[in-house]
Amino acid sequence: METNKTKKSFKKAPQKVGQRNRKNSEMVYIGNLNYKISEKDLVGIFGKFGKVGKVKLVMDYKTNRSKGIAFVEMFSKQEAQSAIDSLDGKNIDGRMAKVSIAIEQKKKPFSRRRFS
Repeated sequence: METNKTKKSFKKAPQKVGQRNRKNSEMVYIGNLNYKISEKDLVGIFGKFGKVGKVKLVMDYKTNRSKGIAFVEMFSKQEAQSAIDSLDGKNIDGRMAKVSIAIEQKKKPFSRRRFS
């Protein structure tokens, strides 16, 4: 006795909004920012050049105040390069910003400290 089996076809799930394609996206470093600038402000500034993914504003953990450094993810390398060309050395909120491609840090090996 034969059973009628249907073949299931699996389609690739669509990419979620805000999820980046690591091959084409680029992280941009922004330094010398005003301490009062917010992540929302950075999305507005970099949104003029293309689609913005994650924005990470580096904060001082003791004072909970910005250190003046941020990282912005752009979904396209061309968009990232146009933002760098336009914003590097320009005045952003009263300070001359340093904008460049972010250099990925190598992970440090885990070491345990032993206190005697």
